Order: sequence, then C-alpha cells, then structure tokens
Amino acid sequence: MTLIVNIATYEGIVVASDSKQIQTERNNLVRASENITKIFPINDKVVASLAGLAFFNKPNGQLENVADYIRDYAKTVNDNTTIETIANELYNYILQHYPLESQQTATEENIKAQVAMMGDELLSIQRQNDSIKFKAQDTQGNIKEGICPLQPVDMLIAGYNENNETEIFELTIPGTIQQKRQPNDYGGTWVGQGDVVARLILGYDGRIFANPFFQQKFQGSTQQEVQQQLGLLEYKIPWNTLPLQDAIELAVFLIKTTATIQKYTDSIIGDDHQIAAVGGPIDVVVITPDDGVKWINKKQLHYPENL
Repeated sequence: MTLIVNIATYEGIVVASDSKQIQTERNNLVRASENITKIFPINDKVVASLAGLAFFNKPNGQLENVADYIRDYAKTVNDNTTIETIANELYNYILQHYPLESQQTATEENIKAQVAMMGDELLSIQRQNDSIKFKAQDTQGNIKEGICPLQPVDMLIAGYNENNETEIFELTIPGTIQQKRQPNDYGGTWVGQGDVVARLILGYDGRIFANPFFQQKFQGSTQQEVQQQLGLLEYKIPWNTLPLQDAIELAVFLIKTTATIQKYTDSIIGDDHQIAAVGGPIDVVVITPDDGVKWINKKQLHYPENL
C-alpha cells in the first residue's frame, strides 16, 4: 500500500510519502521494496502523488508502471493548466490503460475463494464499472450480498492555480474524482493506509462504521449525524495559521508513526486482512506561490554501505 499526507497551509502545501511498495507475484508470493518514488511534479506548481495499484498487468504478461503514465502526461501540461483540468485529464489518461478485465477476473477469483472458505454457496456474481457485486447463501439459508471494489489507483493532485489559490483533488481509478479541498481550504488530506493518521487526528478509525455493534447503537441516525458527533473527537489543529515548517514536521510524524506502529502490530483484531505496507525513506515536497515545487527531502541513489 502506501501513505500519502498532504497539508495545505496559508504559506504553502506539504506533500509527503513513504517509499514502501508491496507487489503480489504469481502463486501469491509477495515482494517488497522500500525505494519507490510516489510524488511526481506535474508542472511548476502542481504535484501528483500515487497510492494503490502501482503496476498494470497487460495481456502479454508484461507489467506497466503507473508512474510512467504520470510522467508521460506531465510532459503535455502547461503551467497555466488548472488543477481541476489536470485531475480530469490524468484520471482519463490512466483509466485508458487500466486493465479492467484482468482486475475484474482477479477480484472475482478472490470473491469465490472467500465464499468457499466460509463454506457458503455463491449464487450470483456481477461485474460493474469499478466493483464486483455478488450474492451468496450460507448453510442456514441466509442470503448475503456484497460489493467488492476493484483494486484502484489512488492519487492526490495538489497545488496552486494561476490565481495562487490552493486546491486538492483525489482520484480513484476506476471510480470517482473528488475535490477534497476547495480553494484555500487549509487542512490535512491523506490516502493509502490512513487508519493510524485518522486515529491520531480524527480520533477514530473509519472501519468503525462497519462494526455491527456500532451500527446497532446508531440505528435511526444518518451517517452525517454520526460523523458530526464523532467529529467532536478530532484534535483542534490551527490549520489556518500553521507555519509551513510545522506542517512538514506533522506530515513526517504521521508517516513515521504509522510505519512504527505497523512494525509492532498485526492489523486490528476486527480486521486481519491489512498488511504492514508503510515504510522506507520519506520524500517531502513543498509547493509555494512564489517558489513553486521544491523538494525538501528526496531519496537518492547511493552506495549501500550498510550491506
């Protein structure tokens, strides 16, 4: 997986990422690297950061790096292109290359394996644009319905428009384009394995909404009402006045803390499917109206003295 943290402040935008990548090979073998670049300048004042699916399996068996698509697209972008235009164009460009059929097949096989492991009978399975819908029956005759999303490419597009207003979009490919932060809406945004960040900042893990006990207790309340109450747990961070250096330190802290907790834990008791996938060097980019995109920390090729 990955963890990308964006923090928009009155002085500039911080974009930070870890460098770890988990790649599933044939026969479910897992290969890990901690030397992956996930932040890509698009023009002088906009960057894209990459999480989720990093390689596309093509019909000929070759792997294509999603990062190459981002770099290719960046060559076509002018400095005056709006962030919204970049988000839409990049979404469509990567979607053209997304291996929809192979991802649908892989997701279907995973659903079949999970249903069989539970001892249930698969009744139906249906492909949708960004997910697989299925229906199963357990040994007591109870019908279960579910939707399993395809493994997406997750991206954050952040920067400044020509009028020097900040804007941040999240791309889920295939899926949606969301404006995460409106012009000059200062605050933190993250994608990837953000459960630790959510607990630290928001005060709760989003997986709480899938907990049956929690659902029963708040039955009759809208999700908006529930989130409004949970919002009282969020730490009060003065985003509007947060100095850029503080934002850098906070972003690095959140990624380091996530990697450290993952080192000593095996997911959560209620969900044992998550693997430790945040780690390695932390790359940091700062974007400001005057200086544009500037690397604060960027891993470099080097001789491995510690081998």
